Amino acid sequence: MKRCFAICLIGLMSLPLFSLSGCHKFGTRQEATGDDLRTSPKGMVRIPAGMFQMESHEDDDMFIQKKILPPVYVNAFYMDKREVTNVQYKRFIDANPTWRKDRIAPKFHDGDYLNSWRDNTYPHGRGDRSVVNVSWYAAMAYTAWVGKRLPTEAEWEKAADEGGWKKKTQGLPFT
Repeated sequence: MKRCFAICLIGLMSLPLFSLSGCHKFGTRQEATGDDLRTSPKGMVRIPAGMFQMESHEDDDMFIQKKILPPVYVNAFYMDKREVTNVQYKRFIDANPTWRKDRIAPKFHDGDYLNSWRDNTYPHGRGDRSVVNVSWYAAMAYTAWVGKRLPTEAEWEKAADEGGWKKKTQGLPFT
């Protein structure tokens, strides 16, 4: 099972923290400090500071075991409301050719990088859909390019917890 990175939190409820399909989406965030806390940057949502209960999921090839970890404190931060689209990611690879499908170094992907794209173009009619099959390295490069960064694991779980995602998915195979 592979970890999914998501670029957005659209409603914060529909994001799988783990995917059985091996998707690679990614998320961006910015620090929320001082005066920044009054208004969210355009397209972002403020995740408030606070304590929450992190969980760990271990896969023993038969069952996914949930392990409760000690409570964690996370500072307030902003996270994108929407996932990165194919159009947005295409702009990135056009501006940064080393991340093009035909040029990315093998050490930066697992062989499935942008596997639904033909050459360096996303499928027709899918420009506004979420980009998928992007490695962690590519996600890091994209978020740096747009002046943001990926959330930490604790921030990711805090955002999911704030949106009620954990409560709504109790009992599902990946929880």
